[in-house]
Amino acid sequence: MSRLFLSPMAPLRVFLVHESMASLFRSMVHVAFAIYLVRSVGLDPFQLVLVGTTLELTYFLCQVPTGIVADVYSRRWSVIVGLLLVGAGFVLLGLLPVVLAVFAIQIVCGVGEAFIDGALQAWVADEIPEADLSRVLLRGGQFGTAGGVVGTIGGVGFGLLDLWMPIAAGGAGLVGLGLWLIPAMTEHGWTPPPRTANAGWRGRAFAPMRGTLVDGWRLVRGSTLLVSLLAVGVIAGASSEAWDRLWEAHLLAEFAFPSFGGWPPIVWFGIIGLVGSGIGFVGTEVVLRRVPTGGHHQAARALLAITGVLLVATVLFAVAGTFPLALGALWVSGLARTLRGPIFDAWLNRHAESRIRATVLSLGSQADAFGQMTGGPMIGGLGSLFGIRVAIAATGLALAPAMALFARLGRSDQPEVVPVRATAAES
Repeated sequence: MSRLFLSPMAPLRVFLVHESMASLFRSMVHVAFAIYLVRSVGLDPFQLVLVGTTLELTYFLCQVPTGIVADVYSRRWSVIVGLLLVGAGFVLLGLLPVVLAVFAIQIVCGVGEAFIDGALQAWVADEIPEADLSRVLLRGGQFGTAGGVVGTIGGVGFGLLDLWMPIAAGGAGLVGLGLWLIPAMTEHGWTPPPRTANAGWRGRAFAPMRGTLVDGWRLVRGSTLLVSLLAVGVIAGASSEAWDRLWEAHLLAEFAFPSFGGWPPIVWFGIIGLVGSGIGFVGTEVVLRRVPTGGHHQAARALLAITGVLLVATVLFAVAGTFPLALGALWVSGLARTLRGPIFDAWLNRHAESRIRATVLSLGSQADAFGQMTGGPMIGGLGSLFGIRVAIAATGLALAPAMALFARLGRSDQPEVVPVRATAAES
């Protein structure tokens, strides 16, 4: 047993274990998160919005610095530190139902999430170079979906005992996962950049980081494809933020839930989530078996089709007049969102050099976060002026420019990696 848990494992197996277990523990937290903040901490609606804003702003500000740290020092340790920070934050959140503590913990979790994001995908790309990255990430998403189902059920069980328990238990699980990765996660496919031997401690510490940032920006600015993908990130972020805030309110405001079983809406939302997870799992398997996504043109065509489906399903959800039609559109849009992320991340990954890969991926995540912080409130404002249906329809129609970019990129030829001459470390 100790050999299984305390010795290195194959990178693909480590990644799949991480995806399933991280999703399981995060789902335990999220199933009770909002209810806990309202009932146990006593946050009002404005404070709830500020909680999300605090997390997003911290994540946005830390994305590029943490990506540079991953590229200069270690992707493996970046993921581990991130998991420990996020997990510890959730444990403290469950144990400290105090308003100021909640906001402080969001900063800790935002930093931790920034350490994980980008570094994990860069690690996968370097440690499993022979694999089709989009298929690996899709398979990881499938394992995450399965873990999320288990975590949701477990979180509900803990929550029936007390609302703080699934949050603290999920956080403790993430800490345990981070500790397990220390012996299990290897890093053989990546080499840290050289440091100037005669430089002072500041030069040895910061010159490689400064050079990595310069090279990352140079790579993005010199590639039409990467600039386009970052623009897609901004568009997707604006659309997803408004959707995440509004879809539940739309169902509650516009439809009467079935009276079957006398279940309250919270039970129906649980059922909707579990069925959606099942559809996502099966849909991902179909794509893995039938849809090629590994090449430049294949990824462009796949993302164009998926984004088109997402646009139509989102608008249909907004205008649906019956509960079954709205539910079907909701599940189709959820499937499209599940498929889009891994294919997009793999495409972005293939167009970045290994030595600055985490930095480039962090720039992509920062673009998404920027879209969420700017476009999300704008679409939310439409909802305040003209109603939730208009706002949700706008989240779908906002994806039209992304479709145009995917169509244009699919007609062009791009190299898998655009080489950039390394910036010399300064003494």
